Amino acid sequence: MAAGANVCTFSGNMAADPRMKNVNGTDVAEFTIAVNGRKEGQTTWVQCSWWRPNRAVEFLEKGKPVLVSGEARLATWTNKQGEMKAAIGLEVRQLVLLGGASKPKQQEAIEDFANF
Repeated sequence: MAAGANVCTFSGNMAADPRMKNVNGTDVAEFTIAVNGRKEGQTTWVQCSWWRPNRAVEFLEKGKPVLVSGEARLATWTNKQGEMKAAIGLEVRQLVLLGGASKPKQQEAIEDFANF
């Protein structure tokens, strides 16, 4: 049986500023992006975890367009009303800020993580 690959890429807008946390001494940036579908009102919300983010995370903020790539995860749970719920998650391996760099400091950060 051939080995599979789990690589997904999404482009969308930051739904909110990232939340930083530390897990066993490792920094993790958590954020959600809104990915528009073909039809109006058809939005997919992708919950992202970026382990060991570099200083580029300083430039992630609500509304900014991004391209993320990594390993997809599907989380399922039952809410208090007994309904099954599911969410797409992504362990980010690559992130690109879209829309161009507006400041020299931002351009430096983009170059720092372009090839990680």
